[in-house]
Amino acid sequence: MDRLTSLLGFFAFYVFFAIINYTVNIPPKSLSGKRKWDFYGQHISLLHAVSAVLISAYIYITERGVHYNEATNIMHIISISNSLSYFIYDTIYAELFQIHDLSMRIHHVCVLGGGSIMYLSDVGGSTAASNIYVVVMLIAEGSNPFLMMRNIMRAKSLKETKMYMAIEVCFALSFVYLRAVVFTFVLYNAWVSVMPFAAKIILSVTYSVGLFWIFIILNNIANKLPEYSYVRNFTVKMLTMISKNPIPTGLMIFIWAVIVPYFLTQMLHLGFLNIHTDNFVVL
Repeated sequence: MDRLTSLLGFFAFYVFFAIINYTVNIPPKSLSGKRKWDFYGQHISLLHAVSAVLISAYIYITERGVHYNEATNIMHIISISNSLSYFIYDTIYAELFQIHDLSMRIHHVCVLGGGSIMYLSDVGGSTAASNIYVVVMLIAEGSNPFLMMRNIMRAKSLKETKMYMAIEVCFALSFVYLRAVVFTFVLYNAWVSVMPFAAKIILSVTYSVGLFWIFIILNNIANKLPEYSYVRNFTVKMLTMISKNPIPTGLMIFIWAVIVPYFLTQMLHLGFLNIHTDNFVVL
């Protein structure tokens, strides 16, 4: 009952703030149709991103890091209820106003599928709804406040301001670090843990989507470097090669995200690869 109550409570929370947002928030006159509804949605996404990071960070700190196979407790349920209810709300909202593309639909399917499996699991608090989920939430949402603020500022024609550029840099750096570095450790340890197999697959797919987005972010960064910069030319050539070979690139990502962790943990039976600091399990 605690799970259902918290899920419905957070869903009502997001619906309530969506109504308030629609009532008091005035979108720029240049926005119309889907762009106007997307503008409203960005504010609720910002609310979720900030709340998810705060809740997850609180649990992560108070429980002294990641403990992959602990039992689920009420704080873990609150953490996952917040995000799962938001994604249910956001999926309905996005489909109602047709503002999501294919990649975002895949992302939502993965989040809803994996989140539901974790949400209903009683084993491995970290894997069910807590530490591993908390860390995944920190990874997934850690860069999103910057992304949402960037999108809102762009819609308000503030793209040329120093604040916008600073937020864009923060988003790019945090996204690449969290998705490419931190998530790699967490994904491997998730495969070692007692997390349900289906959730491991969905987590790997989510990781793969993140790697795809990293290519897009790197391309945007490269295009803003000086035209004759060696780094720019090298990065552009590399990304061009990747974009021209989507099937081999996708296959490599699949092998790295699914086959490698499966082989290491399920066939070679390697153990956790934790990073410790005193009594704190960082990853």
